[in-house]
Amino acid sequence: MTFYRWNQAGGVLVCTDKRGGKSSKWRGVLAALAVLIAATTACGGPRTNTTTTTSSSKPQSHSTTANPAASPQEVLPFRSLEQPGGVAVDNSGAVYVTNGGDTPQVLKLPAGANGPSKLPFGDVRTPNYVAVDGAGAVYVSDYNGNRVLKLAAGASSPTTLPFNKLSLPSGVAVDAEGSLYVAAYDRVLKLPAGAGSATELPFPDIHGPLGIAVDGAGAVYVTSVANRVLKLPAGAAEPVDLPFSGLLNPYGVAVDGAGTVYVADSSHNRVLKLAPGGNAQTELPLSGLNRPRSIALDTTGHLYVVDELNDRVLKFSTG
Repeated sequence: MTFYRWNQAGGVLVCTDKRGGKSSKWRGVLAALAVLIAATTACGGPRTNTTTTTSSSKPQSHSTTANPAASPQEVLPFRSLEQPGGVAVDNSGAVYVTNGGDTPQVLKLPAGANGPSKLPFGDVRTPNYVAVDGAGAVYVSDYNGNRVLKLAAGASSPTTLPFNKLSLPSGVAVDAEGSLYVAAYDRVLKLPAGAGSATELPFPDIHGPLGIAVDGAGAVYVTSVANRVLKLPAGAAEPVDLPFSGLLNPYGVAVDGAGTVYVADSSHNRVLKLAPGGNAQTELPLSGLNRPRSIALDTTGHLYVVDELNDRVLKFSTG
């Protein structure tokens, strides 16, 4: 007899054969219950101890919309994606994407290529978010595997990084010194380059951290299921809330060299930006989004967006 259980794998509802069979995605259920899924624990899904307002309409927040004529979007040639999750981009313009579904894998699309190649991440169970450092090493959070994997440039297999008792890792980010930051189960961790253990950063009372980013000054940015975007300046004892308003399930976060912060407001199908020192967010003119999840920035001002329920990755000019 075949037994099934429901499991939330990195924010996507799947049905898994307990004997090791394949999983199948239920898009209709997910689309209808997106908010419920994000706020409910389901057989190993991320714990959320918060209550959110399930409004079906986009909130009237302090937002403006950028000029769509100035910022076209492009669909990148990641073919046959199923449940894409994380996205990252390296200094050469290569784009990295994690893909769930029946065949969990990590893909790399070199700049100008017609299609991606699969990276050798072995038995990764639930590839969630992804980051890449200046040396070309790729980092992936394995959500149900409770680990973070590192694939060094040119390596044929990954290594497991020393995060003690890691549980349900989500966002990953790496700074210029090679320190790795991980959002995992109500805490945020930092693993300095070459260190044998991680330290916990002072994000008190954070619930369900999701996306994470770090800027050139060492400030750490985290989104959470409590509909907050937090910034922890380097050396600070506690974070501050950034003035994003009307959020519902913010997932990805990214910050550019000027300090502009971008957030994927997943359940409202939009991406917002907040200028440094500003208090009024701007909605980017991306069209047709359906649960935007992870976002990343390159050095030339392009934003990359995982459009999860459309199974695609977008490239968007922010200039």
